[in-house]
Amino acid sequence: MLTITVQVDALRYDYISEEDSPFIVALKKNGISGSLVPTFGFEPDAAYFAGLYPEKSEGGAHYWYDPEGSPFGFTKFFPAWLDRIPQLPELVLRRIVRWAAQKKGRDSYSRCHASTGRIPFRFLKNFGFPIKQLPFQPGFVQGTTIFDILRTYDIPWFYYGSPLHRVGAETVVRRVKEELKPPVQFAFLHIGDLDGVGHRYGPDSRERKEAMRRVDGCIEAIQRIVNGRFDEVNWVIFGDHGMMQVQRYLDIMSPLEKLDLKIEKDYLLFLDSTMARFWFFNEKAKQRIGGFLSELEDGRIINGDDRRRYRIQHPHNKFGDLIFLANPGVLIFPNFYQNRHQVKGMHGYAPETPEQHSALIISSPQLKYPVRLQEPADMRRLFPTFLTLIGLDVPSTCETQSLV
Repeated sequence: MLTITVQVDALRYDYISEEDSPFIVALKKNGISGSLVPTFGFEPDAAYFAGLYPEKSEGGAHYWYDPEGSPFGFTKFFPAWLDRIPQLPELVLRRIVRWAAQKKGRDSYSRCHASTGRIPFRFLKNFGFPIKQLPFQPGFVQGTTIFDILRTYDIPWFYYGSPLHRVGAETVVRRVKEELKPPVQFAFLHIGDLDGVGHRYGPDSRERKEAMRRVDGCIEAIQRIVNGRFDEVNWVIFGDHGMMQVQRYLDIMSPLEKLDLKIEKDYLLFLDSTMARFWFFNEKAKQRIGGFLSELEDGRIINGDDRRRYRIQHPHNKFGDLIFLANPGVLIFPNFYQNRHQVKGMHGYAPETPEQHSALIISSPQLKYPVRLQEPADMRRLFPTFLTLIGLDVPSTCETQSLV
């Protein structure tokens, strides 16, 4: 039996419809369907691969403060005027920096990925990646992943996902046709089309709906391939997060530059599209910036109660001394991902925001009738669900229960 999990990037809970995704709708008719609540921030991989909250998996953001371990340390010699060069030479330089960082990378993730985003060149030397290994490698998190357990039982698996592979839907189908064959018992596939389209055009756009139809057709093609090779197939189709229409743009950088503070001397910041994270090097900067942010109406400062509720009580400050979270629908712009072109869709808001929730469909010969989840499920429950479908015991250390 094959258990195949398809993570469709940015598959919002309400994207599934007869018009845009008839194949996925058909799967729902004999299985479990509902929505998932992702963990806080932008990196929920540890939730579904290991059942962990961000504070136990060094998750929550793509970059963290790590001047000593940054793969971009060599950029400390770059002149400040590089941040004012035109777009085309900027993109060329970023590709060169990425290539150099990959060559110098100390871990698998840096050697494979090492994207600079749109972090200003003068700040790059301060930041690195909390993720050190790829999801299927030992040491991905300080815990047990689905792949760790599969290795323990010598169960063959197949992984196809970012950042190791190109994740366009047609490319995924082609690789499945070429490589996904018995004796594989677990397969993880990542399809990335909806995320880019959702950001660029918005979640309610015609382009997003067209992308959903293409993705649905490709998943149907994958079904035809695996049904011809495996006797029975369990399906788990889910999104890692949703997508929300951007309604307002918030410029944080310009007002900060007017304060009597010097960046890198008094403070450092990282602008994550929906979060502004700060590190303070003196009390003056902490008070001035905290006062400025507390007066903004388009977001709020994450307090102690929030950190407990979202399980982001990290035992260090690498993700920030202070986090400002934008209100749903507000995009911090410019930011360190989009600094020239405004986008129309975004994710990374508070987990309770409905538009953050993603879709979930589980189809299996073990399920005899359709079940609709009455409440959104914690995304961490996917980890024990994968194990149950494969036929393995859930570790006693797992804090959540299988959905099957």
